[in-house]
Amino acid sequence: MDHTASTPHVEATSAEENAFNTSAQHVQTPQRTLTVLEARERMRSAVEPEAHRIAGVTFEGRQEVVQKLQADEAVMLEKDPKNEFDPHAIRVRRLSGEDLGFVPKDLTVRFPHDVTFGHIHNVGQVPESGVWGALVAVRPTLVPLTVDAIPENVLPYANLSNLLSKEDWDNLCRTTARAANYRCQISGGCNPDSQNPVQCQEVWAFDDDRAEMRLVGLQAVCSEIYLAKRLLRQLDDNTRQTAMWTLQALNDWTIMEAEAYLQYIDGIARDRSRKPWTVDLSWLNPMGVSVPEISAVSPTI
Repeated sequence: MDHTASTPHVEATSAEENAFNTSAQHVQTPQRTLTVLEARERMRSAVEPEAHRIAGVTFEGRQEVVQKLQADEAVMLEKDPKNEFDPHAIRVRRLSGEDLGFVPKDLTVRFPHDVTFGHIHNVGQVPESGVWGALVAVRPTLVPLTVDAIPENVLPYANLSNLLSKEDWDNLCRTTARAANYRCQISGGCNPDSQNPVQCQEVWAFDDDRAEMRLVGLQAVCSEIYLAKRLLRQLDDNTRQTAMWTLQALNDWTIMEAEAYLQYIDGIARDRSRKPWTVDLSWLNPMGVSVPEISAVSPTI
């Protein structure tokens, strides 16, 4: 795996709710349909990697975790808008959720997505102080492949195709696909089926304090990505295996890293399922579709 970093020069240009209109739209149409990995590699190679130190490694017992890091280990960088010191903070974690520190404050503007994945570039100990530190190699603007931590009690409302009329849903999907130039906005590829080159995927934002799941957009994705996004939902064994492979391969992870991440996301979903949630579909209001009323959904655990 090549996580070599160079001098930072990529600037973030959009907020998360608009971030799914990305460089996937600018991938040149090939003569043949690329595999999902070939298309993703094109997107990946178009974004220069950067190396950033992890800040705050000496606080809250993080030294014990940092010194366990291995070079090339996958990590995630999550926006932390509820941070009491900085609403623009980006927290760095292992894929299992263990806290490592933060992206330096002056660099957070470079990260447009709620979650970004990277790899440990190097880790070491300062001889004079004995403090452990690490550098993260990351492509800040590369669209991540994440799994949705949707609470079990609102899963029935997470599929808009079940809530909207077929005509309204089909119109939304056509508009979304056309805006993405009929390319997956995560991998840059498309389905071999020329009649349905991409599928439509809901993009959700979660406010855990208010227990609110809010629709913030729609995203064009290929079939492999569509399944990977749904790994916490009921899938048969063969489908789950394919979805896990996609999650692992597109994020450049080992199978153990993919399993650790999925376990972390499953824990978040289970915790969310312990309280009643509301579903906000107001993003659809300007679209001219009939939006159903959804009352608070009772917890399942």
